[in-house]
Amino acid sequence: MGANEVINLSGIMLNESNPRTISEVKLDNLVDSILTFPQMLRLRPVIVGDSSEILGGNMRYRALLIVSGMTSQAIRQKLGELVEDEGKKKALGEYWAKWLKKPVVEILRAENLTEEQKQEFIIKDNLAYGEWDKEQLASWDKAQLEDWGLNLSWAEESSGDSGGGEGAQVISTKLTVECENVEKLASLFEELQKRGFKCELS
Repeated sequence: MGANEVINLSGIMLNESNPRTISEVKLDNLVDSILTFPQMLRLRPVIVGDSSEILGGNMRYRALLIVSGMTSQAIRQKLGELVEDEGKKKALGEYWAKWLKKPVVEILRAENLTEEQKQEFIIKDNLAYGEWDKEQLASWDKAQLEDWGLNLSWAEESSGDSGGGEGAQVISTKLTVECENVEKLASLFEELQKRGFKCELS
């Protein structure tokens, strides 16, 4: 892989076989996140294969497609709801007004991968191995963390305010599933997520 490229938004395409999904609410949150912090797109470029099909960053690309369909006025109005600092609000409005004239995206090409390696990348790119240090995050601004998209429901569960009295515990049951191929695993993973189960791949 080489350096980042900046290309027209229309120069790459969604990977229809990507097993990751996103709710409308979370997609809206991602749009808000991109509008207020576009520099993140340079730090986390969309990864594409030889055919310009996305291997990593489908959701960021979908969010950019939504932004590209907005007017400058709509973006400024949205920024008015999201950003308090007038200077930052003005700078962001000017950035997106210019971007709308030529919608682009930063990409990084992952070339010469086999189909198996592409599938492996798609799955591994979406795995979350680490965990949050709750004690460290306790000193952070909770509202800001939630604005940035961090789900703090686990913090509420661990605080003892679950309604079960002092010392109440959250009980979880885990199910391990083994599949003979990635396609079947991806299909099962998506189905379980749709049914509301918390799923992790390892």
